[in-house]
Amino acid sequence: MNQQNIIGIPWYDRKNYQALLSIFTDRNNFPSAFDAWEERANKHIKQQQQEGVINYRVVIRPTEILAYCEALGLEINSQARIRYVNEILQERLDRGEIALR
Repeated sequence: MNQQNIIGIPWYDRKNYQALLSIFTDRNNFPSAFDAWEERANKHIKQQQQEGVINYRVVIRPTEILAYCEALGLEINSQARIRYVNEILQERLDRGEIALR
């Protein structure tokens, strides 16, 4: 497996879901209920796995994404979340924290 087959996925936990929605500028693209979001996300991951893609979940917490976006002058939207997740994924790959098969 090479790095081209692994992608970072923004992941949210139940505890922080509503707080995250309150700071996302694109919150209207999300279901209001965590369970509905989680079901949709898991279906997406399963589909990508069938295509040979490894999805690496990066949990996003409100304070961390807020600080990241403020430091870079970014809106807290899908582009910023993907950028954040990809940076974390790359850091973890560089440090050898993620073993690719």
